Amino acid sequence: MYNLYILFRSQLAREKDYSLRERFMAILYTLGLTTVSLVLAYYVHHFGEFIANRGVLDFACRNFCATMLLTTLCAPIYFARKSRWHLAVCGLFEVTLVLTGSRSAILFGGVLTLLCCIYLVRYGVVSRKLMLILGTCAVAI
Repeated sequence: MYNLYILFRSQLAREKDYSLRERFMAILYTLGLTTVSLVLAYYVHHFGEFIANRGVLDFACRNFCATMLLTTLCAPIYFARKSRWHLAVCGLFEVTLVLTGSRSAILFGGVLTLLCCIYLVRYGVVSRKLMLILGTCAVAI
């Protein structure tokens, strides 16, 4: 155990050539995309049942998938500062969150999306005018 401690301590003291924050967000992003692909694969596999039940499909790991999506929703927003294409992935995360059917996750997802929109406006990724138009459209729906 002592040898492992010395090894880990030396690795932590070594200067890193990457950003820990960016690496952590990339891991979250990957987990989110994995969850999105699992939920969408489930819906594709049970598409007939989805249509027969008028858009309602209950699956066993609904709350787990919703929790994973809520946890990882901030990752595409973080990377949107580099490229706005990540906002489309954020939209995919939101749609998949709705598909999970967890009402509390949808509520918390809405609050988290509002906070992410404030972040986007604060760092100049999206203009205030565009965010106002999107917010008005969202309220109208």
